[in-house]
Amino acid sequence: MAWEIRLDEEDGVAVEGARPGGATTAIICLPRISNLTDFDQLDAADWITTPVRRLYDTIILPGTKNTVADLEWLRERGLDTWILRQRAAGAQVTGVCGGYQMLGRGITEDGVTAKGLGLLPVDTLMQPEKTVRRVRASVDGAGFDAYEIHVGETRVDAGSTPFALLEDGRAEGVRHGRCAGTYLHDALRAAPVMASLGLAARAEGRSRDEQYNALANWFDTSANTRLFEKLFL
Repeated sequence: MAWEIRLDEEDGVAVEGARPGGATTAIICLPRISNLTDFDQLDAADWITTPVRRLYDTIILPGTKNTVADLEWLRERGLDTWILRQRAAGAQVTGVCGGYQMLGRGITEDGVTAKGLGLLPVDTLMQPEKTVRRVRASVDGAGFDAYEIHVGETRVDAGSTPFALLEDGRAEGVRHGRCAGTYLHDALRAAPVMASLGLAARAEGRSRDEQYNALANWFDTSANTRLFEKLFL
């Protein structure tokens, strides 16, 4: 049935009006959030827009369409100090893409440096060119597919522990105590990465490809394809 098919949500729409519900993982619901499918394999997560008076095992800063603006929003809400307190209380803090940039010491754009949260030994320089590429990476020797789509170059201090290793042997991202950062979208959908971060996966269902194939099959058997092609193709 068509209503049993679950497709990827549009950025931001799926979490509008979301409220904390008692999960052990919290995701910061940035106003310019992007790449929501990064988290669709998590067993459960609370979407946070203001500080919550409880402790979490894991805090995640997601990707964003504007890192500096959302970092300012984070501070206006008091979520910067809230994240630091969660970290001090023992939470694992992980940033993906723009969230990774926020966890560093600073983000420089047009000659101006915005102070980061200082949890990772990295500095980011925004650049006009966008990095877009598919990659193969590994964590603890287990491989997974991912992709990058970001503006900016993040420089990691020498001697830091990488988040993952790319197929060509280069280090990617960083792990620093109970904090981690990566540019790899889809990393948190990979079982070895989730295990390394102590994240629980939801019960298995259809894969993304299976969902879209199911939609295509439903359309072929239920729609007037000749009329559709005549009107729209």
